[in-house]
Amino acid sequence: MRLFLLPISTRRALIYCQSLHQKPTTELSLVQKTINKVPETWAKWETAESGWKKALTRYGNEGLRRIPYQEWALKSFPPLTDELQAEELSKNQKFDVVFPENIVQKEDVPKIMRRLADFLVDSRLFRPVSTPPMESIYSTPPNFSKRFTFVTRSQVLEGVDPEESMLLQPGAHKLVAKNLEVPELAAEVERAVRQVKQSLQRQQEQERQLIDAREKQNNSTRK
Repeated sequence: MRLFLLPISTRRALIYCQSLHQKPTTELSLVQKTINKVPETWAKWETAESGWKKALTRYGNEGLRRIPYQEWALKSFPPLTDELQAEELSKNQKFDVVFPENIVQKEDVPKIMRRLADFLVDSRLFRPVSTPPMESIYSTPPNFSKRFTFVTRSQVLEGVDPEESMLLQPGAHKLVAKNLEVPELAAEVERAVRQVKQSLQRQQEQERQLIDAREKQNNSTRK
């Protein structure tokens, strides 16, 4: 398998697991071929300008967007049974973690991964790899001066955590799927971008309301 670490904002990232199927020894059944073709077909339909294909994917994605992107990303990981752990350890095969080094520091990759894939981190079964297609996703303005920052819980509690801003904007899912050649990533990234952006907007609105409330309180005490 291969893992993709995609920063959505300067503090939140999507981790997606792509299963790299080996060439089967026997010919796949028609049903299995159809199942394997679904993500690619869905991604192509999403690019349609109009028509029933566009409408179908729009309504389908609207329902899927209600699922938290972190939970949905977990579904891409295979169930980690004791047998699978033993098999991976015996192979000592390292899995590539594709990430943008122009945005994320290499030493932060294990910290970010630990939240979803602690077994791979503890067993050192991963290898951070930054590729030009991945970096190019984040190489356009206004991201030149932005970096992903791993924020600890203590920083948040002490109020010294850096301000969060978006690294991917709506519509970036098409570029991600195209650059990385992983069609099934399109829906994952689109969902993550939408949810993180909405979360930031809610936080900003709450901060504005808090500032307004404090100003009103200060004005009333002066009177």
